[in-house]
Amino acid sequence: MKRIALFFCFIFSFAAHANNIIVNGTRFIYPGNEKEITVQLSNNADRP
Repeated sequence: MKRIALFFCFIFSFAAHANNIIVNGTRFIYPGNEKEITVQLSNNADRP
């Protein structure tokens, strides 16, 4: 039970700090022969 509570605390604290981060796109094409893709993010907050 303690692990579940800590997990939710972690998730909610991350969401509170990431409220001005925007993913520039709605769909990402992931080629089957590639190991990674590049995704562009924007931070519109006053602080990093």
